[in-house]
Amino acid sequence: MQLNGIELEFTNVRDVFSARESLGDKALLICDGETLTYKQAHERANRIADTFKDHGIEKGDVVSTLMYNSIDHAVIWLACIKMGAIFASLNVSLSAKELVYSLHDTNAKLVVIDNDLLEGYENARKDIPSKPIEYIWRGTHKEMAPFENLLNGKNISPVVNITADDPMSIIYTGGSTSMPKGVLVPHLYYIAAALRYKEITQSKADDVHFANSHFFHVGGQQFGLTGPLFCGTTGVMTKWFSVSNYWRIARETGATIIDPIGTM
Repeated sequence: MQLNGIELEFTNVRDVFSARESLGDKALLICDGETLTYKQAHERANRIADTFKDHGIEKGDVVSTLMYNSIDHAVIWLACIKMGAIFASLNVSLSAKELVYSLHDTNAKLVVIDNDLLEGYENARKDIPSKPIEYIWRGTHKEMAPFENLLNGKNISPVVNITADDPMSIIYTGGSTSMPKGVLVPHLYYIAAALRYKEITQSKADDVHFANSHFFHVGGQQFGLTGPLFCGTTGVMTKWFSVSNYWRIARETGATIIDPIGTM
């Protein structure tokens, strides 16, 4: 397959991820002092995908998150990529009404909620028409399973056929003028964006990209994870963007690439 005259080595992100497994102990993502290596990303994504399968989640089903940035948030997405599920990360600033709308719109079969965002989710929970399977991250809830249980699956890579046109994620608009609007984007979208990312950044093997956005935003997705994954480099993110800590984090993580939108 060609894209803009370029012969594609990969036509889906699952195959990119598989090819990068050989990078082993190299950092794929650093977030708030925690490091996820390429090797760890594969093992954890395999285990989560296997647990998703036990819940009856299959290729084409939606897994949603209401979480701040973290290495575990990234692993949930990578598990979806492994098995062909659709990842829908929701804006952490949504009102209860917007959250109900978005979860209903995705028809998510499973959702992972950040404990720091539990109050907002609880305000919406009773009005969600078809309540998904619920997991809570770094917290406890009598009706939700702990995130750690997702890692109890087998370390076996899912066997599934994924094409360039298969949907990979749902990305939502901010909802500033009406309810958030979901855009279903395929694997080829991320491949094309990664090719452009590589062209713009001229990434080399030892580059580190400090991304200041979030997994519910295209910037955080492409600069924090899929771009570095495609190039075999390292992404850096923080739980939430901080102007005052921006340059300190960039120095401490050895960032060689930055996208300082919003820092001024």
